[in-house]
Amino acid sequence: MTHTYYRSSLKKIPKNNIIIKKSKLPFIINITLQDYNKENIIYSEEDIIRCEKCKTYINPYVEIIPPGHQWKCNMCFSINKVTQPFYRSGDSMGGDGLYNTTSSPYINSSSPYTTNTNTNTNTNTSTFNPLANYSNNKHYNSLELTHTVIDVLASPNYILKSPSPPIYIFIIEASVISFKNGMIDVFIRSVLDNLENVPNVNGRAKFMFMFYNSKLYIIRRGEGEGEGGGSKDIGINKGSNNEEYTNNQEYNTKNTPSLTVISDFSEMPLVMENDFLFSFEEIKNINFNIFKEILLCDNEVLNDLGGVLKFVNFFLEKSGGGGSVLVGMCSVPNIGCGCIDVKDESFLCKNTFYKEIASEFSRNYISISYFLFPNLNMEIPSLSVLSRYTGGVMHYFPNFSCKDELHSCKVYGDMGRFLSMDVGFEGVCRVRMPKECVFKEFYGNFHLKKPDLLSFSNFYACHSFSFEIEICGDLNVNALCVQVACLRTVNEIRKIRILNFCIPVDLKNSVGDFYKNIDFYALVHGYVLKGINNILKNKNEPFEFINKTVKEIYKGYLNNTGKNIGNGKLPEELEEIPLLLLCAYKSVALRTSNYTPMDYKVFYSYLFTVGYPKFIDLLIYPNLIGLHLIYEEIYLNGMDVPVNYDKYRCRLSLDYLEISGFYLLDTGVNIFFFVGSECNNEMVEMLFDSELKSGRINVGIKDNNFSKIVCKMLGMFICGRYLSPNYFYVRDTGESDIYKDIFFSYFLEDSVHGLPSYNEFIKNLRLDG
Repeated sequence: MTHTYYRSSLKKIPKNNIIIKKSKLPFIINITLQDYNKENIIYSEEDIIRCEKCKTYINPYVEIIPPGHQWKCNMCFSINKVTQPFYRSGDSMGGDGLYNTTSSPYINSSSPYTTNTNTNTNTNTSTFNPLANYSNNKHYNSLELTHTVIDVLASPNYILKSPSPPIYIFIIEASVISFKNGMIDVFIRSVLDNLENVPNVNGRAKFMFMFYNSKLYIIRRGEGEGEGGGSKDIGINKGSNNEEYTNNQEYNTKNTPSLTVISDFSEMPLVMENDFLFSFEEIKNINFNIFKEILLCDNEVLNDLGGVLKFVNFFLEKSGGGGSVLVGMCSVPNIGCGCIDVKDESFLCKNTFYKEIASEFSRNYISISYFLFPNLNMEIPSLSVLSRYTGGVMHYFPNFSCKDELHSCKVYGDMGRFLSMDVGFEGVCRVRMPKECVFKEFYGNFHLKKPDLLSFSNFYACHSFSFEIEICGDLNVNALCVQVACLRTVNEIRKIRILNFCIPVDLKNSVGDFYKNIDFYALVHGYVLKGINNILKNKNEPFEFINKTVKEIYKGYLNNTGKNIGNGKLPEELEEIPLLLLCAYKSVALRTSNYTPMDYKVFYSYLFTVGYPKFIDLLIYPNLIGLHLIYEEIYLNGMDVPVNYDKYRCRLSLDYLEISGFYLLDTGVNIFFFVGSECNNEMVEMLFDSELKSGRINVGIKDNNFSKIVCKMLGMFICGRYLSPNYFYVRDTGESDIYKDIFFSYFLEDSVHGLPSYNEFIKNLRLDG
């Protein structure tokens, strides 16, 4: 049974946990709790039913005990009573609304459960069958019993206070650099043009805009304007240099928005939230150009992000609710409490301030997301601490320039997706599994409150998270059940997203079946997460880790099977693991920093940590498609357009690259079109203009079948992808070309980035050593 909301490194689990321990393979599950595209998920406002002992929500894998007054929990196997009995649609019913037990084919009259009235009594787990329960429960009247993914309305006891209006705060750097590269213009325009797509935008959603350099400039409503009016003293800190700008000459009426300026962050000013929070309709009437003119006169090169973050935390804490904060910036903080030393190139945070305030943001349910526009180093290792612990999103636009229209288009596209996404405010998530399972590690953008409890200041649907499990005892059921429940506020309604799934258990303990039921990409993703953790903890180098990992897997295989392969060769069923591991460790996130700037490494680590499985697979092993093969087989020979393009996939080695070939390389973040030196120009010109040079491009449909086929394929590839990819055209002219070098750097089976080719790696592995 497939499930789009999770992926497990083990597709089938042996009953005996010794097999997993001997194998040395991590048991890692990735959870995609919500599709960022619009979903069609069942929503229930019925009373919530939970196990009295372990608090598991009733779900399709529980056992309903006839005649319907009791159910057996699939986690702790306790028996629970219900006030309203369950009944099957279409079954013969008695006058009291219960089963007619003499006619129902589902009733076993000799079942011990029909007379058991004790609540929370553990029963023999060997009789428990989650997979059969799943099939049987499809016939019941309860939504929770028929849907593995469901949203339920949180009851009042889940709600400590009434949900606050969603608050979105935009913090925009206003330094010389931000004006020079055009970041400030593009950021503001992309926000304003997409603001109408914010969920609940015409409801109670509120917006706040602020600019900063060495000072903070907050847009404030005019006197007497809006619901709450305001006070003249708001934003002015007694004894400090804080002041208020009103717009000059043409823009200085009483009801006109102005700029409140804070230049001293040592003592926070008293503020009234109504003076700074605007509705969507009010934002539409603000002239941002005049504010930009005022800020441009500052000619500032200083960046006091730390002081700004302190104010935002103070403001939202006093407002009584959390919020979604988006920071648009292009330079490194160089003054104040958030100042960062850029000399130290490492994965580690360079200023403890970011860790400390991240903890405060998490406690106050404030999420920090970034749109980063650097020309040089941005020091993402320190900045990313905030988004990591508050559930925030990160977008990265290196070498940004507004003069490049394609740069601006990408910002527009990514901003549109970010602002239109459903945000789960004040999210709390719990993962439940049977007592035999122990959580070893969690990976993602959240704050871990307890071993099974995650806190998301905001839960963003574009994110996934992962966890590693250790099984500490034998499993006496035919499937391992997992339940993930996330409580969050969506459109001012407190909802619980409940995800249920189960992984089959092999009761025969077949070692052969165990190795045949490994999801190699999910497994390698788990190793990448462990490798990133090792770097963060300043442990061994990634390449040392991969050598050790492959040797452990090989020894585990020998211990489990007793087979002696001989000559240090890998068994056939494991051959794909070292290939994918080596490719993953040549990826941007894990290869040595001599070949890759640290900011790139940290950004790609973020993508590995929170990305969807389909996207992560491309980060591990990019997809190389021979377009010339499609041209020959489909366009020239008139064959039908295929649904599956796997037959046109090529290995990532120059040995398989034809100089007359035309290729598409999808790396997840970037998509390349490569034209070989002897490629048929007529074929290429069916997609691109003949005079096109190597570089960033925009892909459009031309009026021919080949172009339509390729664009349709592209649409399939990027469907469901949150980040809009960069497109590049690369032509091999025989001359040196930076784009050609980047393209060939993705041929991961060859020797690149100072790491050996796959054949060299296997040859030097010394598995018998």
